Amino acid sequence: MHDYNKTIVDPSVEELYDQGELTIKAFLVCKNADMFYLSEIIENYNIRFQYTLIRNCGSITNEVLMAAYNKYKYYQFIRGEGRLQNSVLLELNNLTNGKMYKLRSQIEIWLSCLSARSLTVLMRAGEQKKPYGVLEIILDKKFVFSHLRNAGPPTVKELEELRLNGIRLLITLKSSLEE
Repeated sequence: MHDYNKTIVDPSVEELYDQGELTIKAFLVCKNADMFYLSEIIENYNIRFQYTLIRNCGSITNEVLMAAYNKYKYYQFIRGEGRLQNSVLLELNNLTNGKMYKLRSQIEIWLSCLSARSLTVLMRAGEQKKPYGVLEIILDKKFVFSHLRNAGPPTVKELEELRLNGIRLLITLKSSLEE
């Protein structure tokens, strides 16, 4: 019998590998498929109903990922410190509609100035984030751009500059909100 209400901190694939729950091959398959947390491994199965559709995922790797899925599929996950959940989302939720509109508008202007590669890398990562998407990634100080697929040094530098500008704008909007 499973405990449907059990809540755990969402472990990263690195933590699962360190604990021996993932093989090195399964770890690499997850990284290449942009699955960085256990909840994303479970979500992927709930969408595709198999792991063999993932690039380089053979039958043994599929068995390892299915074992992790079967072990944790009934658990509830909370975001750990490595995820954005706490600080930035709370700050975004506290903005008024007008301030949020200003923030989104300015970010859209900055996004239009990015190189094609940087924009593609960022948009691909933002599709997996809800409800704020790219905005959430840009403003998360703990999100590591170099972990994104196809993000070379010029892309990482460009995205870091975008983050600094976004955080400055958020601080400005937040301070004007408190006045």
